[in-house]
Amino acid sequence: MGEFEFIRFLEGENSSFFHKEVIRGIGDDCAVIEKDKDSVILISTELFIEDIHFLREKTSPYKLGIKAVNASLSDIAAMGGVPLYLLSSVSVPKDIGMGYLEVLYKGIKYACSRYKVDIIGGDTSSSINRIAISITVIGKMEKRKVVYRKGARPGDLIYVTGYLGDSAAGLFLLKEEIDAPLDVKKKLIDSHNIPEPDILAGRIASEYEFASAMIDISDGLVADLNHICEQSNVGAILNLEDIPFSKELFSLKDRLSIYELALYGGEDYKLIIIVRPEKRRDFEEIFKKRGILCFKIGEIKKEKGIKISSKEGIKELEIRGYEHF
Repeated sequence: MGEFEFIRFLEGENSSFFHKEVIRGIGDDCAVIEKDKDSVILISTELFIEDIHFLREKTSPYKLGIKAVNASLSDIAAMGGVPLYLLSSVSVPKDIGMGYLEVLYKGIKYACSRYKVDIIGGDTSSSINRIAISITVIGKMEKRKVVYRKGARPGDLIYVTGYLGDSAAGLFLLKEEIDAPLDVKKKLIDSHNIPEPDILAGRIASEYEFASAMIDISDGLVADLNHICEQSNVGAILNLEDIPFSKELFSLKDRLSIYELALYGGEDYKLIIIVRPEKRRDFEEIFKKRGILCFKIGEIKKEKGIKISSKEGIKELEIRGYEHF
């Protein structure tokens, strides 16, 4: 049983609730709990484990703190919500000094201040040999405007809110598996170390009711798009030529499989936004006016599975992405 199968197992085992206020539990970017007749509370938790999510010797504790917060806030963005509160817990081995923890929490505090999120609690513990960080974020939004993974229909258009593959390329550079000019290296490593949550994009997609479904890209474009397809009982086709690349990643096309990174790399933390075709013009116009990147990369189809179209024809894509087990 892999990670995604285990999550589906948990979703099935916990499909009924003791409390009627629970609208959505396991299976989306956030749990959704009714606050009152017009609004809901959003809650999500993320884990960051040394040597799995970050390399201690390659990542400053300050940037690690920022990444832990920003990646967690991306779940709130994927539902269209407003982040409000955060709980942070950390488990560290005994060789980690107080100085490291102080700098880590300076990064956490900076990211929270930037998005006006209050740190309201957490926990600390020792560990055997690795750092582990747990972040729980709490947000709010209007009940009728929550955007779930479920809701995509055949004919809907698939958008992403930025360039893909930069984070995965940054990891290659961080591990010194390839080299690049300093400006390219800095941009791509920063994309990996300090991703930006697309909170404004999620809010606009929700507020104007543009999005029929939405998710953030943490496990990879194909894997996360497949979550939408499974929840919505549909398939999708992507256009290879429309996959967006930053100029920095494109400059490494002879050294890296950039399409592989864009499709399967993960940790881009951009949003996949599914838009009804009749809303396309208004959606693109408002995003352009607000200075938010968005690229149309495909279409939702009735036939299951995810395909990709290129000059060579149409082929079925393998459904995979980053899985922890």
